[in-house]
Amino acid sequence: MQNEIDNEQAATLAEELGNLKAEEAQAKADRIAKEEEIVALIGSPTEGSKTHDVGSYKITIKQPINVTVDQGDAALVVSSGESHPFKSQFKLDAAKLKALKDSDPVAYEQALVAITSKPGKIAVELKPVLL
Repeated sequence: MQNEIDNEQAATLAEELGNLKAEEAQAKADRIAKEEEIVALIGSPTEGSKTHDVGSYKITIKQPINVTVDQGDAALVVSSGESHPFKSQFKLDAAKLKALKDSDPVAYEQALVAITSKPGKIAVELKPVLL
C-alpha cells in the first residue's frame, strides 16, 4: 500500500513539475518577445551597449559581436611574416587588429581573411530607479 501512495504522490509531483516547466518556458518566450518589442521600438547599437532613461527605468540594450578566427587562414597570415593581430593558438588580439588597421592597412586586410564577425544575442537589462 505504501508503494501505491508513494507512486501516486510522485506522479502528482511530476505533473506539478511538468506544469511549472511549461509555465517557465512560456514565461521565457514571453520575456524574449517583450525584449524584441523594446529593441524594435528604441533600437540597438551596432556594437557595445546603450542605456536609455524611460520613465522609472533605465533600459540598457547590449549588442555583442562574436568574433571567430579561422585557424588555417590565420596560420597562413602568421607564416607570411607580416604584422598580424593574433595571439598564440591564433586567438584574435582585438586591440592589435584595431591598431593594425591604421599602421599597416595591407597586413590588416590580410588578417581579415581569417576573421569572421557576427552579432551576438542582444541583451536587455531592466533596473528600477529608486525615487
